[in-house]
Parts: sequence; C-alpha cells; structure tokens
Amino acid sequence: MQSSIFIGFQQQLLNGFGAVNNATSASRKIIAKSRIWRLLSKRSRPPLTRSTAYWELVYARENVKVQQQAVTVAEKLYNDNKKQLEIGTMAPLDVTRAESELATDRQNLIVAQTVQLQNEQILKNAITKNPLARIS
Repeated sequence: MQSSIFIGFQQQLLNGFGAVNNATSASRKIIAKSRIWRLLSKRSRPPLTRSTAYWELVYARENVKVQQQAVTVAEKLYNDNKKQLEIGTMAPLDVTRAESELATDRQNLIVAQTVQLQNEQILKNAITKNPLARIS
C-alpha cells in the first residue's frame, strides 16, 4: 500500500503593485457601468415619442463617454503591461489579456457610437415628421 500527500499553495507576485492594480480597478468600475447601461437599454421599448427619443439620445451619448473612458483605461493598462513585460516583471499572458480587453473595449465603443448615430437620426426624423404622430 502506497500513500502520498500533496500540498500546494499559490502566491500572486506583484499583487497590489502600483498603477497596474489601480488601472484594473478603474477598468472594472467602467466595465460595470457599461454593463448596467447595456442592461437598461435591452428593456422592451414602447413606441417612441419625441421626448423618449431625446432621452434615448442622451443615454447613447453618455454611453459613448463611458466606452471612451474604458478604452483609455484599457490602453493605459496594455501599455503598462508591455513595459513591465520588457523589463521582465510580467508574464506575456497578462499582456495578451490586456490586449484582448483593449480590443473588446474598442469594439464596445464602436457599437456605442453607432447606436448614438442611430438615435440622433431617429430624433431628427421625429422632429421633422408629423408633430402629432408617434415614432415607429
């Protein structure tokens, strides 16, 4: 009869180290805001009036600002991670992860900008059409 025991533990190197964690924390907050905005935008929409079209545009503009902040933070994190990789204090996987997050945030920004343009057009159409009609 043979018995064995295995004991393992992990230590995250550089955990709590400087600006990287601050950028990650800020990025997580921005992403959480973005997810809340997306969740709110997925609700079922009744026929739009001019006032709801206006508020949809306000929302879309704010969402673009949030997405721009997310891209800015992701770019900073990516650049910081690349510098740390060059000096040997970071694993290549962390740089790849930051690059992936940056690409996702850029994609979310493009989607938010597209929605903003669509909402601007909806509001313009609502203003120029029959003032008593609902927007379909």
